[in-house]
Amino acid sequence: GDRPALRLKEDSQGRPYAKDLTETIVGSVTEAKRLLLQGLRQRQVAATQLNADSSRSHAVFTLKVARMPSSLGSKPEASALRSMVRISHITVVDLAGSERAGRSGAANEQLKEASRINASLMTFSRCIQTLRTLQTSGPSSRDVVPFRDSQLTRLLSPFFVSTAAHPSGSVSLVVCASPGAADHDETVNSLRFASTALGLQPLVLSRPSVVPSTPFALSASRPASSFKRRFP
Repeated sequence: GDRPALRLKEDSQGRPYAKDLTETIVGSVTEAKRLLLQGLRQRQVAATQLNADSSRSHAVFTLKVARMPSSLGSKPEASALRSMVRISHITVVDLAGSERAGRSGAANEQLKEASRINASLMTFSRCIQTLRTLQTSGPSSRDVVPFRDSQLTRLLSPFFVSTAAHPSGSVSLVVCASPGAADHDETVNSLRFASTALGLQPLVLSRPSVVPSTPFALSASRPASSFKRRFP
C-alpha cells in the first residue's frame, strides 16, 4: 500500500524533526552502513527516459554523535560529568534531481512526483538566494527566508540559521554537472545555484530582526567560476 507521509514536528527547543521515525544506536561504521543501505532500499525509484533508476524522492541520513567522559556512574560528580556530554549531528542529503517532463517522459504518478521534487528544489533555491540577499544587502522586513514552504528546507533550516543555544554548523554542497550538450540548460542552472551558495553566511536569529553572522564553509567540489568558463 501507499506509505504514510512523513510529518515534521518541533522539539521542545524548536528544532524540526520527522515524526514517527526510529532512532537506532550503532557502535561501529559497519552498523551505520547497514542502516544506510536499509534506508536506500526503501527509497522510491522508477525508470524514466533519462535514468533507469531515477530517484523519486530526496534522501536524508542523519548521524548523532555523542562525546562523553569515559565513565558516567552514580558518583557525586556524575551530574557534572553529564554536563560535559556533547551531541553533534551529521546529516547527508541526497537531493533528487530536477527534471523536465518533456525529456524524462514522466507521466501520471511520476509526473506528480517530479512536480513535487521540482517545487521543493525551487524552494531550496529561493532560501539560498534570500540568504545571499540578506548577506549582501542587510536585513529587511521584506526578506523572509521561506524555510517553511517545504518540508525539505524546514528540516535543513538549523544548518543555515544560528542561535545562541544552537550555533549553525558547516555545510558542504556537491554539485553534479554533465558535460553533455543535451544537458546544457540543467548544468547552467546547477552552476548558477552553486555560485550563489559559495561563501554564504548563516543567519543569527535575534529580536526583532534577523542579521547575518560570521561566514561558514559552503563549497562546491570545484569553484563555480571554473565551471562558468566552460559553460558560458
